[in-house]
Amino acid sequence: MNNYQDYLLIFNQRSPFLNPITSDTLMGGFLYYLSLYDKSTFTSFYQDFYNNNPPFITSSLFPFEYIPINSNFLASFFSTEEKNAIGKKIKKINFVKKDSFEIADKKKYLKSLVENSSFYYFDFVKREMVNIKDKEKNDNRALPYTFKGYFFKNKKAYFFLRVFRLEKEELIISLFKDIFFYGLGKRSSINFNHFEFEKEEAIKISQEGDYFINLSFFQFDSNEKDLVEPLFFDIEEKNPRLGPIYGKSKPFKNSFFGVKEGSIFKTKNKKPFYGRVNTGLYPKNQDFFPLQILYCLPYYFSL
Repeated sequence: MNNYQDYLLIFNQRSPFLNPITSDTLMGGFLYYLSLYDKSTFTSFYQDFYNNNPPFITSSLFPFEYIPINSNFLASFFSTEEKNAIGKKIKKINFVKKDSFEIADKKKYLKSLVENSSFYYFDFVKREMVNIKDKEKNDNRALPYTFKGYFFKNKKAYFFLRVFRLEKEELIISLFKDIFFYGLGKRSSINFNHFEFEKEEAIKISQEGDYFINLSFFQFDSNEKDLVEPLFFDIEEKNPRLGPIYGKSKPFKNSFFGVKEGSIFKTKNKKPFYGRVNTGLYPKNQDFFPLQILYCLPYYFSL
């Protein structure tokens, strides 16, 4: 699995989103659309994921040029006295520029962030009430179809993509472009989570160093517990919905916990990905298990 190509896929936001779009939503949505578009390739990709041999993995969707970061990791660069003085400001930083881990003097850089700005999630999104019906046809009244929607600050977002099945990279990138245009995840049918593709960039995600930040929402596989040392991490519970095929009789899978993006680990054995596919969230239906794809795309760095 050492032969792969990394990409950035950059999008402009066309409609608001309700919840952060995480990596498991991206990869699960991809498989759903692929099952409608190309049944043979879907079956092949499904088997690859099921056998822990992913054809590709993604990060979650982030505000353009930023990646999430654990605030306790940031606090570790400061003395107790400094944390007592600026601790509240540190906790308001949960995003940093994606190239900040390549800066040699990280403490100086982080201190300047704390002193000069707040990179809190809601500094990057604009919250507004969004009505999915035409108010002009309803005497300009707010209707029950009004939601709190979010726009990224500059209406631009991106995610990292690592392709292992290089013979399929054109298909993978092309389908992601279409998925974002037609909408992804919850409530896309009522005009949420729609993006317009701007450009792709072939890149190389950092492989230098013995530490990594996870760019995806994931679960470690049981055989990986001796490969990494957890340093700073947060856990989140999810109650995922099933797609339209499996969700007719029971719309929700079992809840589960995963490691949030921005957590920090020290590695004893560098890998191009960590994590697993969880097949135990819903009983088998017909020929397939509904999958929750919970891989970690690591961004390596040195301290």
